Amino acid sequence: DTIAGRELTLQRDDLINGQIRFNGTASQEGVLVNRTEISLDGGRTWIPCDGTNQWTYTFTPITDRPYDVLIRAQNTLGVYSEPSPLDQVQITYHEATNTSLLTGLVNDLCRSFSNGDVQGMQDSISDSYVGGKSVWQSELDRAVAAWSSIAIRVSNLSIDTAGNQAAVQVTWTRTWSEQGTPKSTSGSTQLVFVQEGAWKWSNTSGDRLFSLPPVTIEPGGAAPPRPPQF
Repeated sequence: DTIAGRELTLQRDDLINGQIRFNGTASQEGVLVNRTEISLDGGRTWIPCDGTNQWTYTFTPITDRPYDVLIRAQNTLGVYSEPSPLDQVQITYHEATNTSLLTGLVNDLCRSFSNGDVQGMQDSISDSYVGGKSVWQSELDRAVAAWSSIAIRVSNLSIDTAGNQAAVQVTWTRTWSEQGTPKSTSGSTQLVFVQEGAWKWSNTSGDRLFSLPPVTIEPGGAAPPRPPQF
């Protein structure tokens, strides 16, 4: 992957035997490469890599510490290259698993919705949410306005991650009050998340966890725009 010029956050699941490993190639036409070095502090100090034309470097990260990564090579004439190809990359490792992060995110979404804090859910939704982020917010606003005393109890979570996407199957029970009448329902919903630096909610399928039932259409009436499902 090309990661030059951006920040990269890693969790425990991303490591290889608890370590971060870099590898690459270095060459110069007409001159041999006799040394490759890596810097984890933006070029203040340099550490020799294993290998020259084919190089690797492996280290055990300290949690929550940012590493500004640079790579450079030296040829047999003693001339160093400009730092590349990882110029301007900052890596931060968090001692957490994707499972714990996604579990916390789902619980935060349920808590915010129960508190009627739709704005507080905004940071957790992807701009590319299927159906449109603005439509998503208006539908949640509609549910919060219609309901009171909302409580969501999550009884089971199963998480399946593949690359930069994750599907979280949530089994839940929701209680609320509608026009003074206590109500309750249960269901199972799949929340889909995508990694955009952090995990972001991008799609939903299954039972409606965060939205009202579909609007009932009287015979002969015009169908309103169909809202997305949350």
